[in-house]
Amino acid sequence: CPGSGKTTLLVAKLAILARHWNAVERGICVLSHTNAARREIERKLGATSEGQRLLSYPHYVGTIHGFVNEYLALPWLRSKGITIEAVDDDICLSWRWKRLPFVTRRALEQRRESIYRLRYRDCGFDLGDIPWGKGGVLGRASTTYQNMQSVCRESCEAGLFCHDEMFVWASDFLDRNPEVVRHLRQRFPLLLIDEVQDNSESQSRLLQRIFMAGDRPVTRQRFGDQNQAIY
Repeated sequence: CPGSGKTTLLVAKLAILARHWNAVERGICVLSHTNAARREIERKLGATSEGQRLLSYPHYVGTIHGFVNEYLALPWLRSKGITIEAVDDDICLSWRWKRLPFVTRRALEQRRESIYRLRYRDCGFDLGDIPWGKGGVLGRASTTYQNMQSVCRESCEAGLFCHDEMFVWASDFLDRNPEVVRHLRQRFPLLLIDEVQDNSESQSRLLQRIFMAGDRPVTRQRFGDQNQAIY
């Protein structure tokens, strides 16, 4: 329940682990859902000499998005020659909306479809099913759909991304380079996840793939309360 001490318990466990952690190139990975939770963990860890050790290499304390960006999505995109300008929903979606042809924007507005439809689900820039007409969906071969895909593709080339699209590129990286999983498990043999009730399905699926699926899963402990879920 709220205030029961879940994060305090997590920090206490981390302080004890840090006191006895001797590996110089292998660390503890501590993931949270929000920046607020990350800052709380960092603040409490910083209050002890043992905890301070976990705030630097080889350990990682941060958000799930931050981890996916740093170790998977951004290196993969840069390897494709893409310069990252921004990973920000508001900036990215506004850029895409402004570059849609006027007739496409008008068609979306008339059907009360918003800027938030301009998000892709895979590296082929599929937008999913978009409601259209009376109980139908917008055809993928239609000019409107293809215009929407086009601005998504252009924004990728321009280095602009929505936060959740980082999971698309992280998954693509793992598909093409499955050995990365072995290296990440070697680097982080222990995974602790705070506020686990707030993880989306895509986040949980990717973390499962990185740390748990198949041979030699890491040691994982999750902290959370389903009654406090924000989804």
